Amino acid sequence: MGKPSIFSRDYEKIMRRRRINMILFILLIISIIYFFGDKFFNINFLKGIKFGNQNEKKSSSLVKKDLKNDYKTENSVNIIKYKKEDGSFIQIYVDKDKIVDIKDPSGNTNFDISDDKTFVVFDDIKSGKIIMFDTVNFTEISKDYYRSPKLGKIFYRKDILKSNPNYIWAAKPYILSDKKVIFISQLPYFKKNSQLYLWILDLKTKNSKRISSLSIKDVNSVEYIPYSEGLKIKIENNIYVLKKGSYRLIK
Repeated sequence: MGKPSIFSRDYEKIMRRRRINMILFILLIISIIYFFGDKFFNINFLKGIKFGNQNEKKSSSLVKKDLKNDYKTENSVNIIKYKKEDGSFIQIYVDKDKIVDIKDPSGNTNFDISDDKTFVVFDDIKSGKIIMFDTVNFTEISKDYYRSPKLGKIFYRKDILKSNPNYIWAAKPYILSDKKVIFISQLPYFKKNSQLYLWILDLKTKNSKRISSLSIKDVNSVEYIPYSEGLKIKIENNIYVLKKGSYRLIK
């Protein structure tokens, strides 16, 4: 194709078309080299540059995703609050259907978490209650009455606490390995200075039984010590053993 005359009426139009055709031709050559040139030339360095940018974007995305997952993990613990009779609150920490901790700012709550962390028992001494929480529901496992076999009479907790607000109806629970809970109470006697007794409650049957007198009047004088054959109970300076399946303390 000859060079058009500059005096031609279509000179500018022809030159513009040639420039466009030249650009399209160059782009076509580059595309052919990029997609098919690796059969004849080593052009991995070109692809490496582009792929490197893509990898960098992917890495950034992964970092953000990891940080997001860490954030979720840190905030996966739910804090469940329970209001006690005295108006204070205890906080129960639940992580993925497992109870990991329980806190009472006042320090007046005795509690025990099951070995599989599926439930916890704690006392509300002011109300005379022992509560069980299974990550969903709060359930009172202590009874609100006591039936005296000798007198053939029923004594209600609300009446006893009304006449004696400091009476220990049920306190300091501990979960045994056979799904039973022991606790401390002044039952079956109602004198103001009556001593404490050790009771055991079956979570399946809901029946409770008095085990032994502790010959003390202070709940804080009792300490539970895990033991392979049952449970050791330290009462002041004395240590007793409650073997598995037994209802008798052995010194």
